Amino acid sequence: RPPPPQMGHKNSKKKEVPATTTTTAITTTDTASKIGVAKTSKKASKPRHERTKQERELGYVDWIRASKFAEALKIAGEEKKPVFLLFQEIPAEERAPQFGDNVLSKPELVKAIEEQFVPVAVVNNIGGADRRILTKYGEPAWNNPVVRFVDSNGKDIIARKGGVYGASGISQRMKDALKAFSAR
Repeated sequence: RPPPPQMGHKNSKKKEVPATTTTTAITTTDTASKIGVAKTSKKASKPRHERTKQERELGYVDWIRASKFAEALKIAGEEKKPVFLLFQEIPAEERAPQFGDNVLSKPELVKAIEEQFVPVAVVNNIGGADRRILTKYGEPAWNNPVVRFVDSNGKDIIARKGGVYGASGISQRMKDALKAFSAR
């Protein structure tokens, strides 16, 4: 099997975002107004409707992959944003596809992740750059999805918490991370 394609800000293959109207506890304007975090992205007001074709475990978020982790940290510093660091099993069993299909495919969450954070995906069951980052953060291989929030130095903004698989739980963790980040 060939290695997963490097995705991020340079998209080549596209697919449409599902046209759902689900509501979630977080949106970028909601988050910004509730906790006083200013939008820093000039693209924030322009919703994207096409996504990079990628593994279903990653949903519709436009991820920077582990091989570009140093660049992602640099972007986080330049844009003054925290990093949304996903550790995900691909291909996955049980929770991981559900997390991608349900949580990481909700348009409101996708928008908030992409506009308020620098999204980075680390595949927790392969070698190379992904394995180095997995080891750096002490994350187990072949594990259920875990999201960590780190700053441009790679330091945790809020404590790691496993077992958060629902949209409302991820939404609350995002709010907590943004609040802690803005207080620095």
